[in-house]
Amino acid sequence: LQAMDKEELVAALETIAALELDDTQRMMLEGMLIGPLLMKDPEFALTRFVSRIDDDQSGMSWQLANALGEWAGKDSAAAIAWFDKQIAAGTFDSKSLDGKSRLRASYEAGIVARLLGSDPATAEARLAALPADQRKDVFDGFGFHQLKPADHSAFATLVRNQLSVKERLEVFGNHASMLAMRGDLEKVEEYMDGIGATPEERTRSAEDAARSSIEGKSYNRKVKAEEIDSMREWLGTQAPGSVDKITGESIGGSMQRGSATDFSEASALVLKYHESSGSDDILTGFLDKANTWENKEEARVIAEKISDPKKREEVLKKLK
Repeated sequence: LQAMDKEELVAALETIAALELDDTQRMMLEGMLIGPLLMKDPEFALTRFVSRIDDDQSGMSWQLANALGEWAGKDSAAAIAWFDKQIAAGTFDSKSLDGKSRLRASYEAGIVARLLGSDPATAEARLAALPADQRKDVFDGFGFHQLKPADHSAFATLVRNQLSVKERLEVFGNHASMLAMRGDLEKVEEYMDGIGATPEERTRSAEDAARSSIEGKSYNRKVKAEEIDSMREWLGTQAPGSVDKITGESIGGSMQRGSATDFSEASALVLKYHESSGSDDILTGFLDKANTWENKEEARVIAEKISDPKKREEVLKKLK
């Protein structure tokens, strides 16, 4: 595939289109070919497949958005001109009732993220041109999933200049979570240092990262106590006041996403940490994130251990 030129790759894609395949087989084969094509000539790929720019089912949409970012990295003026032409033609018009075009946001992300290091002023101008309630959606785009450490400072400036305080904390936290899901909390520390995180931003980012680090490890297997211990130790160096709350939330969240940990096992783990700390935050954090609606009786046993009468009553009321 890497040795094929763009004409050969397009010919192979046309061959696949003519084959009698089910959707899964077709998407798998297309996915193998489109990646190399996008890397070889992103402009050609975008022009050739513009009709599939919103094809989420096959994954074509995010790949084309990534291609726009690649093109912007090579020739930002040409990429922006092509994109703006498509916007004017209505290709990225909103189809939702709230008027937001999440499709456009994902493609804006490809350009804005690529321009951070080379032309931050243009990056900010594009973001500022969007309605205020649509700017945050750009930071959810794939283009921002692979931010370079060298771009962290420019990224932080853009976020702080263009988003509200609430949105800023959420965006910083989301990017810390992505790093944590890859299993590297040291990278999260570098990221927080790179954005010059304020105490509030550091706390939120560390909390989200710590929670995601456990939820990521628990996918399709049981969460381990030593993993919780390691997370608690790390979080204690970043946001010590959040350790117990995030411990409970992490264990509760670890039962999601196909984990092999059941409610009884998670409860035993939570009670172990509660016994050593005595903090209500562990219990309330756990019950807030755990699947309690299928385990109400067991959940009520845990709720009864909350020492604060008001908190205990509030939680028990939810579990009726």
